[in-house]
Amino acid sequence: MMPVSTSCSTDLAVLLERREGQVPFDKPWELRAFAIAIAACEAGEFAWGEFQEALTDAIRNWEAANPGFGPEQWNYYEHFVTALEVVLAQHRRLATDGLDDRARHILATPPHKHHVARYDPITIDRVGF
Repeated sequence: MMPVSTSCSTDLAVLLERREGQVPFDKPWELRAFAIAIAACEAGEFAWGEFQEALTDAIRNWEAANPGFGPEQWNYYEHFVTALEVVLAQHRRLATDGLDDRARHILATPPHKHHVARYDPITIDRVGF
């Protein structure tokens, strides 16, 4: 199998080991976003090159809209999710209007007082891919 730079990788552990000495994910949602992108690419939803181009565009657009930004404002995985939304919408796998409506609904809903965040590792069920 080709490396993720030209295709999709099936082994997240191998990808993470390539960043030895670094913490590639600061928060669980970042790992989940990465895993979703890999799974969607492997499922044929988009080509990895398309995603890379969308990610470059997302970063470029954000930087142009936020001149003089500081490191506390920068989050690679926010751009990563934006790029994922773009390629999934381009392939008609995600309706951006529906996503925006759902986001507004979630933001308008009071937080659940009994929610307990879970930080368990995720697994990807390979059945059906």
